[in-house]
Amino acid sequence: MSSMLSSSLFDVKDKVVLVTGGSRGIGLMIAHGFIVNGTKVYISSRSAEVCDKVAEELTKLGPGQCISLPADLQSLDEVKRLVAELTKRESSK
Repeated sequence: MSSMLSSSLFDVKDKVVLVTGGSRGIGLMIAHGFIVNGTKVYISSRSAEVCDKVAEELTKLGPGQCISLPADLQSLDEVKRLVAELTKRESSK
């Protein structure tokens, strides 16, 4: 059985996550937590300008990396586009 230590159970270093609503509030706090723990974080919000700015600021906090993928998740087409873009970026690794 794998380790049940919290350090291994919750180790997010070198993982990839998507945080919707990641440009403010709780989403921003969650993205920040992942970034400082070495995670590659994609954040999404409706405003491309805000999303881009926040991603740049979060990346500076490192060691993780933050990437902006703006989308309006009220639209099914936007959700599909977001998933396709994230899949494309991460499948090429």
